[in-house]
Amino acid sequence: MNKIPVVDFSLISTKNGRIPSEEDWEVISKEVDKVLTEIGFVYLKNHDVSEESISNSFARSKEFFELDETSKHKYLKKRAGAFGYVEPNQEMLAPGEYSAELRESFDSDLGTMETTRQSVDLIKEVPGFLTAITTLADECHDVIEKLHNVLARALQLDDLEYFNKVSKAFSDRKIPTATMFRTIYYPPISEDIKQGAIRCAPHTDYGTITLLFQDQMGGLEVLNASGAWIAATPIPGTILVNTGDLLYFWSGGRYPATTHRVLVPETETKRRLSRQSIAYFIHPDDDVMVSPLGGQGSNQEAVSAYEHVKMKLDKTYKF
Repeated sequence: MNKIPVVDFSLISTKNGRIPSEEDWEVISKEVDKVLTEIGFVYLKNHDVSEESISNSFARSKEFFELDETSKHKYLKKRAGAFGYVEPNQEMLAPGEYSAELRESFDSDLGTMETTRQSVDLIKEVPGFLTAITTLADECHDVIEKLHNVLARALQLDDLEYFNKVSKAFSDRKIPTATMFRTIYYPPISEDIKQGAIRCAPHTDYGTITLLFQDQMGGLEVLNASGAWIAATPIPGTILVNTGDLLYFWSGGRYPATTHRVLVPETETKRRLSRQSIAYFIHPDDDVMVSPLGGQGSNQEAVSAYEHVKMKLDKTYKF
């Protein structure tokens, strides 16, 4: 597959009180299943997340990332999985393979988003920053629940709410989970860039699914089954969804955790411009024991969601 397909989610929209039929669910489930089994990435359109919330999150995020270093370092992340700012090279996805990874990010966990929802703005320099990303995250939850349902159908599970039931942290923020909302900034690249630098090293995501919003700069590439890098070109009005390592294991290898990267632009014009994206990394509750569903790979030992993600994070972060 040399192009990431688009799936229209309007059939299972619940906007304005609409109730999708069983046939609607089956159609979307088969479409999503086919694409994810082949390439592990899919664009969703007509997903009902508002463009206003997306644009506002990008705008407030950029305000934060354009603060001076001293201001941003007040919120520097102190441990993997926690709330806060991640400076360039603090997270190295391929340690030792690249001289630098030229990006910054800001992570917000579900607990912090609950605090923000209670009108406690923790980033004083950019009023409304956390409120903007919390609003967007909240709007994503309907999409996440639908994707969980779609995956349960595709895997022919008896309980179609299985993935939602093992993700209780969305409704009870006291339940520990590695689910993380991340806004990412790739700053303009200076002329004295280190040789061997990259914006985001080739990697797979750690959880079940990731929802990604991109600006129009482009640059994300996905490694297809033939071993060729293909562009994940931004398509206005869509969310790019991909499957991660945990779902690969959970699905008995049905859904690949596809490698992806962001290179340094070749043209000088693009190097002078920043790039932004927003990712929502979805994980089950920490205490969920994960083993291949449907008996596939039944000889493999179960692992807790927490143990899985901790092993991954410990390899990538510098503190």
